[in-house]
Amino acid sequence: MRSSRGALILEQSDYKPGDLPPDGYLPWHEWAEVQRKAGIKQVQCGKCGVWNTPQELSGESIRWIAQSRNGPVEQTAPVCFKCVSANEPSLCEDNATIEPEQVVSTQLSE
Repeated sequence: MRSSRGALILEQSDYKPGDLPPDGYLPWHEWAEVQRKAGIKQVQCGKCGVWNTPQELSGESIRWIAQSRNGPVEQTAPVCFKCVSANEPSLCEDNATIEPEQVVSTQLSE
């Protein structure tokens, strides 16, 4: 029986912390590894629920009132570029859209 041996060489771009994510499965994983090693954490978009790195988030945030045991609590979450630019429906089942009064401009801490 003949055994086959071979090597696969995959050349990819060098990614730096803070770069936007590339398209494609393998390049994305290489990019994600660089971001992880740099300590860049993902944050969940308050609109669509997708986890994004800070460079993928807009300067906008969404505010809502939640109920806790101690009463109502105002909460805020950043909104990704896709949700803000296209005012796209969320990926959630309710498909709500961002109303202008819900979006506030804020600076994200890095």
